[in-house]
Amino acid sequence: MNDTLILNSGRLTLRPITLSDSRDIFHYRSDSKTNKYQGWIPKSIDDVNDFIKNRVSPIIDIHGTWFQLVITLKPGGKIIGDIGLHFIDKENKQVEIGCTLNKDYHGKGYATEAISKVLDYLFNTLHKHRIIASIDPQNKDSIRLFKRLNFHLVNKRPDDVIYEILEIKIEKIIENKKRFLDLLLLADEQENMIDKYLPDGDLFALYDGDLKSVCVVLPIDSNTCELKNIATREKYQGKGYGRTLIKFIADYYKNNYKTMLVGTGETPAILSFYESCGFVKSHRIKNFFTDHYDHSMFDGDIQLVDMIYLKKDL
Repeated sequence: MNDTLILNSGRLTLRPITLSDSRDIFHYRSDSKTNKYQGWIPKSIDDVNDFIKNRVSPIIDIHGTWFQLVITLKPGGKIIGDIGLHFIDKENKQVEIGCTLNKDYHGKGYATEAISKVLDYLFNTLHKHRIIASIDPQNKDSIRLFKRLNFHLVNKRPDDVIYEILEIKIEKIIENKKRFLDLLLLADEQENMIDKYLPDGDLFALYDGDLKSVCVVLPIDSNTCELKNIATREKYQGKGYGRTLIKFIADYYKNNYKTMLVGTGETPAILSFYESCGFVKSHRIKNFFTDHYDHSMFDGDIQLVDMIYLKKDL
């Protein structure tokens, strides 16, 4: 087996599966009630042995094969689950991922921690472009898990739903920030208002193949920064890019500031989006849009009048 591959996270070690793992794997994989949405439920330890010897590749990253990692606890190495990786395309850029966890360890964040570590390895070491998960539509727990990991729905069929996450790069832009003006204007449609914060703000650009989203963060004081603008190209909206940017900048600034602010119009969908990203309502500036913009501002049929501020602890 490819036993040189060891992935370590805070509480876990992931390593390639071996025949000596058969009994532990049978213990949780044979639980037909817990694993009712799984495609494989072994009837005996011999089934597990056959799976390891004949259905799993001993070498990772071979087109058309599955590679299996076991999830073990630190310290001691107790096996609590496994992750399967299916290398599905001839260009060798796409991988299907699946995870099975012993029911005794559900609800403790282990699946999130393990899959996050594997995603990091797939994107940054194996340089994959697209990772998918095929999930039974009734398996609500797995759907929630992959949504938390920033996977988004791309296909819905009677027997399964397909979620994906793509290789994403986020760059801090130092020079010629104005070249992103067309995108910034989607979120703040008056150029002279953008000019007030863009020169002193930090501009970040998110690329998923091509440019998808941008945001600008401005220091306010020693404890506070403000997300002044975040915009995603219209045809890519609703695919998780804005949420990914917010997660990135929250991590980026957490050692420099205590609080991040964001101001927006009183639009239910936008307010709900920010609240889902961990922001809570803070305060209101009356008549901000009518006092500061040279034309009436609308979001759909809603006229923007007051600025609603939300805050997020970093």
